[in-house]
Amino acid sequence: MADDGLHDDPPVEVIVVRRRPWPGWVLRWLLILLLGIVALGAILIVGLNSNAGRRFVSGQIEALAFPNGMKIGIGRIDGSLYGKATLHDLTLSDTKGVFLTAPVVALDWRPFSYFRNHIDVRSAVAQTMTLARLPASAPSDAPLLPDYDIDIGRLKVERMILEAPVTGQRRIGSIDGVAHIADRRAQVALHGAVIAEKGTAGGDRL
Repeated sequence: MADDGLHDDPPVEVIVVRRRPWPGWVLRWLLILLLGIVALGAILIVGLNSNAGRRFVSGQIEALAFPNGMKIGIGRIDGSLYGKATLHDLTLSDTKGVFLTAPVVALDWRPFSYFRNHIDVRSAVAQTMTLARLPASAPSDAPLLPDYDIDIGRLKVERMILEAPVTGQRRIGSIDGVAHIADRRAQVALHGAVIAEKGTAGGDRL
């Protein structure tokens, strides 16, 4: 049979690749990444608000070093780190050692306000607090008032013990007040009284 010059070519498989618009692809992966970060943040928040997390926060607070030599000590934190908490064995120290102690302090605060340069303490109440002596600050060029806003809705110490090195003789009093610090200006309203007990004089009011 004569060759008519026609050949049957094998079938050609055509693959059509539809490319997604790159803005949508990027947006999709950014959304997945964002959801992952949010989930990780939630895990960290829940994790911190646990016994191990509270111990971690206590250690971080104790590791703080202020320019004037002050240090904060906390034995244990109970309750929520994000609202109402109880601080056990609170101490303040200076270059000479511990000068103020409080066995228990009930704290109600909003810690996330810190990210807006704002410390929001709704209340801080201590049954007993002891000031053994006046603090000795190290020389520092740092300003006396911090460069962020502080609101203390209520600061109450039902039994404030002032040891003899503070006033010359041991006195026992009480403190109840509020404080607001903004733009390095302090507004304080304070009610204080010295309680008369056996061996201590009383009657003074502030």
